[in-house]
Amino acid sequence: MSEPLRGRAGAPGIALATAWIFRPNALGAGLRRTLDEAVSVAEAEAARRALEARLRATIAAIETAIDEQHRPSAEATLQLHQAEQWRDRLIADDGALTDWMALDPEADAQQLRTLIRQARKDAQAVKERPGEAQRHGKAYREIFQHVKAALARGDGDEPGEKE
Repeated sequence: MSEPLRGRAGAPGIALATAWIFRPNALGAGLRRTLDEAVSVAEAEAARRALEARLRATIAAIETAIDEQHRPSAEATLQLHQAEQWRDRLIADDGALTDWMALDPEADAQQLRTLIRQARKDAQAVKERPGEAQRHGKAYREIFQHVKAALARGDGDEPGEKE
């Protein structure tokens, strides 16, 4: 390739090529128009790529904002962990129901006792299957829902704390 057509690092440069080719009377009008169109297409393609990059950056920012809005707050996560701890404590310890009733006097003690008894019975009936997650019965999930609702009302505190 001749020297005038080489751009930086030895690659042909469009601007250098067009400057060399467009010397007065070097080419015919038809070929000159074709080259002008090629340069404008290259410029339009560069503009399209730049616009696409800006759109991708905007979309990424929007997706990040949406993910932030759907992510639960630290307080909500803490409340769920407290509910899980209380549920596990209620099922494991007979005295935990008394502690819970002190924190949530509006709770239906009889219904909770029945659910706790059923959850314990379900836990004994479950067969251990290596490699599989343990399935819990309906009573286990209902205890969690009761505890979670009470904590959301602000009636209960972290396990082990008394007022």
